[in-house]
Amino acid sequence: MAVFYHLPKQFPLIIGCRDKIILFMIPQEPKLNNEVIGPTEHNRCRFVSLNNISVLKGDTQILEDVSVDIYSNDHIALVGPNGAGKTTLIELLIGEEEPDSGTINTFSDFSIAYVPQSIENIFPRRSNHSVIEYFYHARGLDVLRDRMFEIESKLAESGEWIESLIAEYGELQTKFQLLGGYRIESDAEAIMRGLNLPYNIDLESPIESLSGGEKTKLFLAQALIGNADLLLLDEPSNHLDPDSIEWLGDYLRHYRGALMVTSHKPIFLSAFTNKGLKHISRW
Repeated sequence: MAVFYHLPKQFPLIIGCRDKIILFMIPQEPKLNNEVIGPTEHNRCRFVSLNNISVLKGDTQILEDVSVDIYSNDHIALVGPNGAGKTTLIELLIGEEEPDSGTINTFSDFSIAYVPQSIENIFPRRSNHSVIEYFYHARGLDVLRDRMFEIESKLAESGEWIESLIAEYGELQTKFQLLGGYRIESDAEAIMRGLNLPYNIDLESPIESLSGGEKTKLFLAQALIGNADLLLLDEPSNHLDPDSIEWLGDYLRHYRGALMVTSHKPIFLSAFTNKGLKHISRW
């Protein structure tokens, strides 16, 4: 059973129920100066619909008759006690969990980035990749860049104007620009500083030189910079200091895609979820 309440914009997030998940859902408002575009009839796109989902684990009912629609510019926060099913709901969306009953329907092609609570063995023990290479890969720029370099080499070696290669290079260059390839370094540095990665870690630093905590922040950073259509963050504030949590809340408030975030920090959630309340619970 789902119940929707309209609440004041500055609603204080007070959670006291033991056995329910509470979702704060924020379709973003229109903004000026080419910022986030709000949910108008012509640009709101439904990504996925969960219909009457129930999940059992052993004898425990984790979710019961849950129904949620996620649109292209929804910002959703999952709030509830441990064991309420927040992570299970996210795992349903990425296909790591199957419902015991109910249906999950997708309505369009969309990309998903997921940052779980626990990030272990994400990076190979011996990796000679640099931080910037990781960011290039997150935005899908590495393949485009490598092909552009390959075409440049072929043209230089031949010394001729090869029309087919020139045409391909132009198409690749356009895609590279649209994906933010020419600002990737400044974007990466801004996110690294926002998450308070130490200043001795720069874009050329090898990933294998980072500590476990630094790699956790880097993993979160690449999810942010990837600009996925749907960003799923499970307790992202757990590994951050207060300044970084505040920065992340502001970053997510301006995120152009859809969000689903779990956290036990109401002040953090209120930075980007403050207009509506939806209960999904076992009554």
